[in-house]
Amino acid sequence: MGNFPHFTAYNKKTNGAKKMKQKTQDHYIGQFMLRDEETLLTMIRRGSLLIAGGTTNAGLIEEYNFKVDESFSIDENMQTFIEEIEEKGL
Repeated sequence: MGNFPHFTAYNKKTNGAKKMKQKTQDHYIGQFMLRDEETLLTMIRRGSLLIAGGTTNAGLIEEYNFKVDESFSIDENMQTFIEEIEEKGL
């Protein structure tokens, strides 16, 4: 699993003079194909959330998110998340 870099945002009220650090640790999980065999989604984990969406040259477009239930394994959480996405019917 790879890590995405930390991002830094600028405070608009001070024209960027003061930095506000947003520490996010995103872990790349992988890509998966939905049952329709036409939709390829990328999944990452950000803290207690699983996030899935399409990717472009600008990065991940966050389309779906799922709160991880720590009482289950990550594989069980991912399977439940994928089932929920497929039920929504894209």
